[in-house]
Amino acid sequence: MVLAFWIEIKRPEATDYVALHKTCTIFSVKLNALAVLKAKNASEYVATREQLRIPHGKNQGPQRDRPIVFMMHGLTGCSNSFVELGPKYALGFNFADAGYDVWIGNARGVGNSRRHISLNPDNRIDKYDFFEFTYEDIGLKDLPAMIDFALNHTGQSKIHYIGHSQGGTAFLVLNSMKPEYNDKFIAAHLLAGIGYMNYFPNSSLKRAAYFTNTIYTLARTSGIVEIYGPDWDESRSSAAMSKADNGQTARESLEDIIEELVSDADLIAGSSVKQFAHYGQNINDRKFRRWYYSPLTNLIVYGRSVPPEYDLSKVTVNTIMHYTIGDDLLDERDVISMANAMPNARVRRVAKDDFSHVDFVASSYVKYLVTEYILDDLLLLTYKVKQGKLNLKLLVQRVQFQQAQTKKNQPIAKRLKMEEE
Repeated sequence: MVLAFWIEIKRPEATDYVALHKTCTIFSVKLNALAVLKAKNASEYVATREQLRIPHGKNQGPQRDRPIVFMMHGLTGCSNSFVELGPKYALGFNFADAGYDVWIGNARGVGNSRRHISLNPDNRIDKYDFFEFTYEDIGLKDLPAMIDFALNHTGQSKIHYIGHSQGGTAFLVLNSMKPEYNDKFIAAHLLAGIGYMNYFPNSSLKRAAYFTNTIYTLARTSGIVEIYGPDWDESRSSAAMSKADNGQTARESLEDIIEELVSDADLIAGSSVKQFAHYGQNINDRKFRRWYYSPLTNLIVYGRSVPPEYDLSKVTVNTIMHYTIGDDLLDERDVISMANAMPNARVRRVAKDDFSHVDFVASSYVKYLVTEYILDDLLLLTYKVKQGKLNLKLLVQRVQFQQAQTKKNQPIAKRLKMEEE
């Protein structure tokens, strides 16, 4: 059973945007998405998940047949990732202005989806069950629930998908483990989507990954199951932490890892320790595979002593994998290997070598290096899906969006400066 609610937000002007972009929790005052799922213990697991919706852009009215673009954030991020840059540069607003019905998801455990019907994430007992999830749960449970709701609510049958970092991981997990969902996507654009980690480039995190299971065990035994939750700072001086040297060691290790991953504190919305540990296992094992328990438990859960790998040959969606040489969390060779494993995927290198992993949602340059390319690709695909019948309204809106930008032959830095004046 899946129930869902959403928040529709108007495209704010620069004068009132500050109220929108403060934190993800700015939206948590309204219940937005409620998914009722089945947990492994067969009891009902109910977690609230917000979806933000921008149904149309500036100076546009309601229109039921607008193509849907669904966006999914990365690890420690939330829906705010796609509006943080503001009306001029954020992907969420740019796509709405170009004529799309924009839906932005939230994974379980982030600030505005940190709820549960029967479990209290702030309770010292309940929190262990609440945060017992990895990126696989987001891909298998959260993502399909939100996508199905968007489709059912609008009466459409397919969507365009944009996933950043873990948002790409969740997409690959969903379509490899539930291949029937491939038919619900027109196309996907994965922005530094994480999957294969054979050539993981960050040496510091690679060293930390070697101790993944140790750090994870120390963290859980010390009561640390959530990263950057509402009481993260307060817990520094808690009695439990002061009594447990192991807990302090685990915490410091996790903080070091997060600093390597995210430099902008505004983009940190919280996550489970187990999410990080799952990536750590994959980095250390150089495999993109399911959670590793122990040989015996793996045998019970998977029917084999080692976890199965995610089969990317089952991901048949028309997919473009955007990557950058400046990304220290994703290697070009892994991106190419993933694309080769998928029957309808291709790669695209961002034309700015110092463009980083987080810049896909944090840099104004994304508008010119990534967004404009995706908009052109989506317009062509929408034309094809309609079997030769061009969506004139969408075309007009796309042209208007392009005309609103400074001419493309001008240097990006100059265009940014002109727009800010």
